[in-house]
Amino acid sequence: MRPFPIYVERGEGVYFYDLDGHRLLDFVNNNTALILGHAHPAIVEALQDRVAKGTAFSRPTPLEVEMAELLRERVPSLERLRFCSSGTEAVLNALRVARAFTGRRKIARFEGAYHGVGEYALVSYVPPLGPDLVPSTAGLSPAVLEEVLVLPFNDADACAEIINENADDLAAVIVDPLATGAGTCLPVEGFLSRLRELTTQIGALLIFDEIISFRASPGGAQELYGVRPDLTCMAKVIAGGTAGAVFGGRADVMGTV
Repeated sequence: MRPFPIYVERGEGVYFYDLDGHRLLDFVNNNTALILGHAHPAIVEALQDRVAKGTAFSRPTPLEVEMAELLRERVPSLERLRFCSSGTEAVLNALRVARAFTGRRKIARFEGAYHGVGEYALVSYVPPLGPDLVPSTAGLSPAVLEEVLVLPFNDADACAEIINENADDLAAVIVDPLATGAGTCLPVEGFLSRLRELTTQIGALLIFDEIISFRASPGGAQELYGVRPDLTCMAKVIAGGTAGAVFGGRADVMGTV
């Protein structure tokens, strides 16, 4: 593996094969998006069939309707939804919808969470718990730091203090329910419910980033923990591990886009 990375030639099931012919067990699986493994026959057949018929039309297709109905059946909180191409796009759209609906500008996220490469997802706090925030990547505009709050996962009291202090200008709290970006940290009992209560009390939206946690159950982490968010983001796992994503939620909120 050193000094060069492994270059992959192909994948099959739970394995991939490097250029030297080694068969290696894949513990990454495209960041868990390949829940059926590499080159699953059903996925291959579906992709080949779609490519043969055309792939992009900038117009609605019957497959979109079929997919939307399936998602709404599995995730009741998706009263309305829209498709996009990546998890980052889904998150950025959800945040913009939250701002449009509430008329507020601030977004709260959790330290250690991964929400893609949008600017509002790339802010961290200075240990031990702020109040100063720092960009987690180069090239981030200082103005972004003024519109982002960073919360500690599984500390409901600290979250309540920060959320209530910014109640008048907080548009949304976005959370990965399983904190997968921090190594998968399961929420303590009642934590997600408390976030639901806090956001409802101040008129902010609760956004579940289920891009990874959607694997937790047929209806995602929101089904598993019995908490209904206002908006939800999902990505590659709903597209067979390929580029594809969706954001959606309450009909009145989604009516702003």
